[in-house]
Amino acid sequence: LRHRAGAALWGVAVGDAIGKPAEGLWPWEIPRRYGGRITGLLAADRFAGQEGRLWRRGQVTDDTISMLRVASAILERGRVERGAVNAALASAPIDGWPAWERFHEAVRRGEPRLLRSGVGAAMRIAPVGLLHPPNRADALVFDVAQTCDSHYSRTALAAACLVAGGLSAAVEGWGRARGSNPLAAIGARRDLTTGLPDWSSTRVRVDASRIGRMFERISMSWVSV
Repeated sequence: LRHRAGAALWGVAVGDAIGKPAEGLWPWEIPRRYGGRITGLLAADRFAGQEGRLWRRGQVTDDTISMLRVASAILERGRVERGAVNAALASAPIDGWPAWERFHEAVRRGEPRLLRSGVGAAMRIAPVGLLHPPNRADALVFDVAQTCDSHYSRTALAAACLVAGGLSAAVEGWGRARGSNPLAAIGARRDLTTGLPDWSSTRVRVDASRIGRMFERISMSWVSV
């Protein structure tokens, strides 16, 4: 279990570094720019959309840095604590996160919740997925929300819950043999908002169900590795 958990965090960082050159590109644009699929770490380059900056080979983005700060906050407190997570994320500028200054100012004012979408919440959620087994959806959903103030929209929250659920299943070794897909289970829940009265249950449920179908094959791939 410890090996799988460590591999999951390494996987986020490695995938981040490998995928960075393709950020913002449509699938058909990748082979046109790089001569084929990206299957490993590319040499230092000024990647598409960021020609003004030289990215080192293997350099990670703000997503990995944010994930590590979430993990550090959890380790420091021994649990997921909203204030500690926000303080860690706002403790120093995160290069590549365009809304970091806005979030930092919101945390300083004591109003950190930003109603915005984006992939940031889902990309840094791995440490929360490692804390909860797949059959503890209530606790997983609640702790996911403690890390998502910077991306507190129904789509961002639902995506983060589902990524955390899929990672939890992978680490626990859930697969087809169990006859259960935890992502679909989370998406089908009657209420994703236990303990979170300011969520819109119906809307989050709709988004979770839709995203759950999208992630079903991905989750089965994770647990088969």
